[in-house]
Amino acid sequence: MKNKFLLIGAPVFIIAAFVGFLAWNSYHAPGDVTGAQFISPETFRQWLAEDKALVVDVQTYDGYLRMHFPGSITTHAYPVVTAAQKRQVEAIIPAIIKSKKPVVLVCFGGITGAPNARTHLVSKGVPNKRLFILQGGSMGWPWKGMFVSGNRR
Repeated sequence: MKNKFLLIGAPVFIIAAFVGFLAWNSYHAPGDVTGAQFISPETFRQWLAEDKALVVDVQTYDGYLRMHFPGSITTHAYPVVTAAQKRQVEAIIPAIIKSKKPVVLVCFGGITGAPNARTHLVSKGVPNKRLFILQGGSMGWPWKGMFVSGNRR
């Protein structure tokens, strides 16, 4: 009985684990940054102080509640790969058009959600030249005291 498990069960388990890894990796893969503009934390801090940017937060609901920038618009759309998540990002297009300010996209690490949101916004007609991705995301932000938590705006 033990030998049958080793001959059949172990390879099936290994294959299932590999397929699971591939699925997880494709869902959490870095976003397309071709043509993306990144903004350094230092420059973004200055933009915040001068109210020069519209901040769009694409973190998960829990991530947003833990830490976000004051005045940011949230989508809770991370990682912006499903149709529902893309619709959540599309919902902010009127605010982007109305503001005329550069748009800084923020996700936890600046690697997946923000680049995916940028790609989707560009595909919906938002000019790439208005879109910036915060380098390092909220995780890499050196001035943690600037964040707010909860649903405050």
